[in-house]
Amino acid sequence: MLALLQQQKIFTRALVRDAQNSDLPCHQTVVGELSPIVRCEPWLEGIDTVFYLAGTAHLSAAPEQYEADYLAVINMARQAVAMGVQRFVFVSTTKAAADAGEKVCDESWDAWPTDAYSYWKRKIEIALHDIGILILLLCDRV
Repeated sequence: MLALLQQQKIFTRALVRDAQNSDLPCHQTVVGELSPIVRCEPWLEGIDTVFYLAGTAHLSAAPEQYEADYLAVINMARQAVAMGVQRFVFVSTTKAAADAGEKVCDESWDAWPTDAYSYWKRKIEIALHDIGILILLLCDRV
């Protein structure tokens, strides 16, 4: 995605945890660690769109790690809104909608996920909605 944005001459800034990852195809990289209390303003200054792709992807992590991810997302989202960021795109998962099995689901599906990973992704989606951020869920299956 960064390379495509570069081709379109759109300024990109990537937040990375480790300076060794600073060779990304973007205009600027900044090193930092997301947390529930970190000040994100320096990273967000001059940015109109945030693509939030960070988070624990391991389904076997401790529930506390997913909760920490939740708090970090909400922290950045609140600061982004306060700074006038126009778009905050959070990449979620279909697992946040719970596993329907063979059932066909629509917007009325209200079951909650049973594993910690999916549960906290669902909590993030709800909290972002409450902040006023539109959720875009990219589905990977039909």
